[in-house]
Amino acid sequence: MRRFENRTNGFSLNELLVVIAIVALLVGIGLPAAKVLTESFVSSKWTVMIVGAALSNARGIAGNEGKYAGVRFQQDAEGNQYMIFIIHSPGDTVAEYDGFRAVQGRKPVRLPVNAGVMDMRIRTNLGDAKDPSDEPVISDNEINEDVEIADTTTFSIIFSEAGKMVVHDVQVRNRHGRAMGDDSSTDDVFNTQTNVDDLNHPAMLYPAMFYQDDYPGVGFGQEPSRQSFVIYDKKILAGLDPASRFSSYLQNLKVIYVNPYTGDLIK
Repeated sequence: MRRFENRTNGFSLNELLVVIAIVALLVGIGLPAAKVLTESFVSSKWTVMIVGAALSNARGIAGNEGKYAGVRFQQDAEGNQYMIFIIHSPGDTVAEYDGFRAVQGRKPVRLPVNAGVMDMRIRTNLGDAKDPSDEPVISDNEINEDVEIADTTTFSIIFSEAGKMVVHDVQVRNRHGRAMGDDSSTDDVFNTQTNVDDLNHPAMLYPAMFYQDDYPGVGFGQEPSRQSFVIYDKKILAGLDPASRFSSYLQNLKVIYVNPYTGDLIK
């Protein structure tokens, strides 16, 4: 008579230990990646919300003041990117500059720490602050230096008195209209390089936050207002080889457009 062995199917202790070790390894690898993706998604979603709110606010300023107004995106000296409400200032005297200045009483709004926005365009003449010529970023060698990052993260979206988005050349200065070489303005938002970098300068009553558009060599000069932008993750960008920022990451970002009639974001 044939004997049948009573064998129970299952894993041995050694096999279970191997499976547990593999699962632990996969979890250790997967969780940080999942955390980065989640943080990036949340940061991007929050950025869309606050940019949309800022643009709506700027449309209201344009209508109430009866002047072109908008939002200026720009980084401070520490690399934090802000939204600054700006308004067209034709100037009351010949000495004052016909351009844009910060809206008094409206504080700059900082974007989420890990999020940034770019217009994905680069100035073509870094030697002339009044030359608005630019071109789209289409290759790695156009965005592999700090000045190019400063350039493409500095841009404006402008609305007319009727609340419609317009394309208008923008060059911001301090509220006194003082140009480069005249450090007498006490504007605490936009100012000359001296008044931003040298907080002990005798003319400074308040520390200014941002360079005005007199320094094209470091990314700040006159340029047309924009109609679209992209949101990027600062952590991801910082971890990339500068020589491949565009091809490996930036070119794949989704472009967000601004509805020219309502100012709403089209995602």
